[in-house]
Amino acid sequence: MTVGSDNTMQWLRVFGVWDGTGANLSFLPSEPRDIGMAVADKGLQDGDIEVSVTFDSEIAQSPRFSTMGALMLRHAPQTNSYLTAGLGGYGAAYVIAVYRPSTEWQILGGVGSFNEIEAGRTYRLKTKMLGPRVILSVDGIEVVNIELPADLMLGSQLGLFAQGDNLVKFEDLTITAEKPRAFAIMEYAPEFDSLYRNVIEPIAQEQNLNMRRADEITGPGVIVQDIIRDIREATVIVAEVSSRNANVFYELGYAEALNKPLVILSKKSTERLPFDIAGTRVVFYEDSIKGKQEIEEALRRHLQTILKGGS
Repeated sequence: MTVGSDNTMQWLRVFGVWDGTGANLSFLPSEPRDIGMAVADKGLQDGDIEVSVTFDSEIAQSPRFSTMGALMLRHAPQTNSYLTAGLGGYGAAYVIAVYRPSTEWQILGGVGSFNEIEAGRTYRLKTKMLGPRVILSVDGIEVVNIELPADLMLGSQLGLFAQGDNLVKFEDLTITAEKPRAFAIMEYAPEFDSLYRNVIEPIAQEQNLNMRRADEITGPGVIVQDIIRDIREATVIVAEVSSRNANVFYELGYAEALNKPLVILSKKSTERLPFDIAGTRVVFYEDSIKGKQEIEEALRRHLQTILKGGS
């Protein structure tokens, strides 16, 4: 579901000299091997961000320093961690990388040789974020496709990153946001259907999540493959485990193997939870009016924490 596009940006220049406003910004290096970072007033969990990038002159590259012109994704101000997706880095032409103060730079995916990048040519970058998946396309061609582990789901702030001796032009930047996806795992029975319709789905919608469960999947295809796809693409998983249903634990185990952020729901009357999920984020609830209020508050709180990049 497309929420909307926005190319009317406000910028905070964090490093380096930048010129321009809105959807058009240029990095103006003031010294050799300069670094530039500009942070936007927009964020993105799921959706597309596009920009045209041009290096204005011959590009210098050395084993110890990489010229770069990239989108900055999932910036988390509290840790100063972020992803970059764009041109240059590690000697490659097209790169997705992560910066964290504790480990500094780490390449997550890269292809091609940076020697193939042409000065004066404008490249149209598009990065699609879908749950943990990040896909970088250049001039309409997909070049890097990675899946982030849970610890790299960081924040949602966007920006631009440049590095080197060249003036780098970023032009016609656009954002198309989609609601982050969530997936509900539970047994299909009237009591749990009521929980889904009256609690889980409304709270998810309130938090701007596109929530669904397996019985809402339509169209051709094998249902198990559809469930696996939905789990992989989800930003968060909500699982009701009171029934001890085998299919529920199968799907939950797959989500855990992918390090998906989980919120587990269980009736207070349920016997002790299995050891391997007992330490997970669990909300115990009662089938009562008071219980409904309590589970709503707890689910809302946990979803807000996850969407803010918390654990």
